[in-house]
Amino acid sequence: MFTKPVEITGNDRVVDFINSVDKEKQKDDQMAAFYNSDAYKRNLANNECEKGKNECLKYVLGNCYKNAVPLSDEYKNACSDELNKKCCGHLPEDLVMYFKEGIKKGTCGDRCKKVFEAVCKEMEQKYADPKMDPKNYKPEELVFKMDPEMQKRMDVVSQDMELDDISGLIKNTVKSTAESEINRAKEERRQDKALEHELSSNMSMTSESAINAELERRGYNKRRIFQPNLMQGIMIGNVDRAESLMQENYTYHALDDYGLVSENNDAMYAAFVESVEEMTWLIFEETLLNKRGRNLDEVRRLANEYAMGRR
Repeated sequence: MFTKPVEITGNDRVVDFINSVDKEKQKDDQMAAFYNSDAYKRNLANNECEKGKNECLKYVLGNCYKNAVPLSDEYKNACSDELNKKCCGHLPEDLVMYFKEGIKKGTCGDRCKKVFEAVCKEMEQKYADPKMDPKNYKPEELVFKMDPEMQKRMDVVSQDMELDDISGLIKNTVKSTAESEINRAKEERRQDKALEHELSSNMSMTSESAINAELERRGYNKRRIFQPNLMQGIMIGNVDRAESLMQENYTYHALDDYGLVSENNDAMYAAFVESVEEMTWLIFEETLLNKRGRNLDEVRRLANEYAMGRR
């Protein structure tokens, strides 16, 4: 049976269009009502409060680490973001859970526990009213922002927790260690040159066997297991990948305080900068984050892992 097609008039099209517009408007109104509901805004405030704790912890710890790195202010100012990322790169993304677990297990340092509690208190105070009475806030006003005002509040937390003093202690420790390594390397080079000069001036050293015999007598050719200290282990690992460490950042005079200057993009210079930063992290972690320090065996194992490129 043939059915005659229904003819759609211009008026029908207008009615359909109006109905579709009305449906879209109803959807928009429903979504707007949802986003402005107390339930949604209270949930948003809770989530943003936790997000804020995480971001503020990253800011406080990142600044503490950066201030502790014993490199030039010129370098640290130019590479501020990279240094903060380097610190946070050693930590899990969810710092709130990380510190809660550490406190629960008793592995979190006392000072770090206080920092965590102070940051959480600041965030809870900031979001206390929106959680209790969200109707007075627009959703966009509840989104956490690490703005200059919040940075100032976190700087006050750092001051109250005396983190500048901790950064200073770590900085002095790492700098002293780095300077000792530089002096050790210089002394080794001086002794090697003196030995080379002595042997070349000795008329009896006329053959390779004679030179080897003399070196054997002085203990240079004795086989022995080399146990690097922690700074040496880090340096050895970084020297092996020195070429990949070269960046424009290292043209800043990072090591001026050590009397080491590189106008060019020097791989060994980059390796030393990287080693100072890594050594700072290890001392920072042990001093501020952990309750228990490393014993000698752990330090030796860590040094060997760095030297063999396992870290």
